[in-house]
Amino acid sequence: MQTTVVLIHSGIFFPFYINDCIKILQKNNIDIRLLLSKDLHKYINSDSDINLEVLEDYEDNYYKEYHIQGFSTLFKDKFYERTSSRFFILANYAEKRKLKSFFHIENDVAIFSDLTTEKKILDGINKEMAVVIDSDKRCVPSIVWFKDYNIINSLSDFIFINNTFTDMENLFRFFYSNKNNIINLPIIDSDEFDTDQIKYCNFFNEFNSIFDGAAIGQYLFGIDDQTKNTVGFINETNVFNVSRYSYIWEGSQPYMINRNGSKIKINNLHIHCKNLKQLL
Repeated sequence: MQTTVVLIHSGIFFPFYINDCIKILQKNNIDIRLLLSKDLHKYINSDSDINLEVLEDYEDNYYKEYHIQGFSTLFKDKFYERTSSRFFILANYAEKRKLKSFFHIENDVAIFSDLTTEKKILDGINKEMAVVIDSDKRCVPSIVWFKDYNIINSLSDFIFINNTFTDMENLFRFFYSNKNNIINLPIIDSDEFDTDQIKYCNFFNEFNSIFDGAAIGQYLFGIDDQTKNTVGFINETNVFNVSRYSYIWEGSQPYMINRNGSKIKINNLHIHCKNLKQLL
């Protein structure tokens, strides 16, 4: 059975790298769902074999009434507001479509497998959600797994009430208060960075792979800054310094080389610079 991956863009301007994200997903046997404003459907490549949905069909009162406090709405097409309100859209879509065991990724994320092995593991651990935690203060929703819509409804309630925090802050706080239902995905193979509160190598032995919140993709490809070359950028928040490891590609699959010289499969990369074409 195909793994379902849901993409959402709620802005009024179309980010053309979404087409590249879709092409990368299409290299694998993935059921791709994209929720996009009807006015922007014309920008999707005509040869894209995806389930293209009208975002407006899934708006609710939360989505219409939500306003984040303390952050500029002029920045990048209401970026701070949209990154949070997308979860209201996702909850409604998942419930109406009766989705189960699916991933949501951000539009600048590259996925390097069909995720069937990862999905099977997640299905078997009796949790409702899996997230990427890369520090003691934030959760980067580059890739998130949901068992079904119920946990997203709870997340939506949490985000709507706590509208003075970013999506990364709220997801971390939601994770921290729901550890019985949510796991964090492994971002490193070693327990040397673990704390009493967070195990950053969580479930590594089961996955035998890691997930990228932002730091590895930023280091390898740079950040979203068109004024200079930012390849080699070191994320100041990530719990470990990604530059202390080396990275190789075998075909279209990236690996981290750990300190013992072993290869570790990287399931996804957050291409913060937005130039996903270089991965095609």
